[in-house]
Amino acid sequence: MYDCADASQVDQYTDPTKSCSYVETIFKNGHDVRMAIEDLSIPTIKLPDDLPTDATAAAKRSWEKTVDECTKKELLKRT
Repeated sequence: MYDCADASQVDQYTDPTKSCSYVETIFKNGHDVRMAIEDLSIPTIKLPDDLPTDATAAAKRSWEKTVDECTKKELLKRT
């Protein structure tokens, strides 16, 4: 199983599913960490497709936010 922070938590998370759920709550990018543990591989971060030239201002802003989040995840993955 997975080793937890201290002796008091070891028995609390003997089931891999529960320990992965715990990991998801303590890290900023917990979902990505959980997926990496469950799949035993580093997740790939896919950037969104380019916007069409006639995209609305709202669509552009949403796209920019999505790109920002993907960039943050990629940077966290490197550390």
